[in-house]
Amino acid sequence: MDFLRKVARPNPPQESVASRISQPGTEGSTQLSENSQPSTSKRQKTMPPEQHIMDLDLKMSEFLDSMLSQQTDPPILSFFKGILPSVTSFDDDETLELQSGVLSLIQQIKKKREIRLYAHNYNYERDSTRRIRHRTIIIYLPMNPDIPLKTRLFLPHMGLDMQVMGIVVRHNVEVDERILALFEEDLTRSIRDVASLLEISTWKVWNVLRQNNKYAFHYTPVQGLENNDFDNRVRFCRFLLHTDVDDPDFLKSILWTDESKFTKEGILNLHNLHHWSSKDQNPKVKRQRSFQRRFSVNVWAGVIGNNVIGPHYLPDNVNGDNDLFFLQNELPELMAELPIFIENRRIVFQHDGCPAHWRVTVREHLDNVFPNSWIGRDGPIAWPPRSPDLTPLDFYIWGRAKAIVYATEVETREELIQRIEDSFVTIRQEMNLHTTTVEVRDRCRACIRNRGQQFEQDL
Repeated sequence: MDFLRKVARPNPPQESVASRISQPGTEGSTQLSENSQPSTSKRQKTMPPEQHIMDLDLKMSEFLDSMLSQQTDPPILSFFKGILPSVTSFDDDETLELQSGVLSLIQQIKKKREIRLYAHNYNYERDSTRRIRHRTIIIYLPMNPDIPLKTRLFLPHMGLDMQVMGIVVRHNVEVDERILALFEEDLTRSIRDVASLLEISTWKVWNVLRQNNKYAFHYTPVQGLENNDFDNRVRFCRFLLHTDVDDPDFLKSILWTDESKFTKEGILNLHNLHHWSSKDQNPKVKRQRSFQRRFSVNVWAGVIGNNVIGPHYLPDNVNGDNDLFFLQNELPELMAELPIFIENRRIVFQHDGCPAHWRVTVREHLDNVFPNSWIGRDGPIAWPPRSPDLTPLDFYIWGRAKAIVYATEVETREELIQRIEDSFVTIRQEMNLHTTTVEVRDRCRACIRNRGQQFEQDL
């Protein structure tokens, strides 16, 4: 406590803190007289801890003398005088910890002030190629290993023997601000574009974005809608929800149907297509697309409750005639083994409003087979056009099937059909009532909340 006790004493004119320590009769004056000049040679490891305390007292006193020469009454002395009664009971180790902590805090405050006020002056330089070049900071630590680790935080100008422990790159505040400003100007900018514009690495851009809690979100592809579609979609969703409240089995009784075309090229999503290998051995894999010789398969499928019907293969071009033939002759055979059909329960047939489904003969057939119980264009229950986000075939079945089918390249039409069959085996095992009941309810509520507009981006 010599350091704080001497600082708290009144300061006579022309008297320095260092002179107080070296005055005769002061505690530890004998040791200071013998060691007033710090030796440049290596200190012995057996040096007593009291000697280290006196060395630190001397250095810190000299540091305060330099402050006193500039200001007659530094405000910081009032703080030390105030805490002196609280720290008089500290032992030698606690005193060293207090002194080193104070000096460390001073360094941190000075660095923050420099970065805040003068970052644009000394944090970076520009060379002839306008490439940003960071200035470095050298880390110094005392060479004497006997000094505790917490005391190895002194500035080099304190006079201790120092050694270089490492070099770090100083943080460039202005570059961070320029990176964030570019992304605020255009939220769709790419990492590579910003890195090239500022002539920095892409990793630097990534780090700045992560430190500022920025994340790249993907676009959600949605169906294009027209202005007169919104009210029709809200009206249909309200009907489904109200009927579901009156009849808890209503959603389980809807036979959702749809057609989809599978081609040779299929879906090629390069964003999620990877081939893992050793970094030193690039396999240079490729995936073919845009074939000159093509083939396709037109597939019909249906789902009711947790039962999947199909796949059934339709002609490449579906019109009113072959659609009516399918409804009269092939659909009954596909539904013959369904539990709901065997139990003679009510079935609500659904299909979209494509021209083949809108033919008068097709609608008359549905009126006879499903009286007042089918959903479609100009049907007893009006189907809102351009609404694939409301049917389980579009938001689940087809996407899952094509993900399985196009996991690898398809070579022949026969192979494509076999993969479709295998994919539906997997889908039947995964299918449950949640998709046709809970998921449909959630989508109807989301559609109403968005007033009939697209809602899949909010799910």
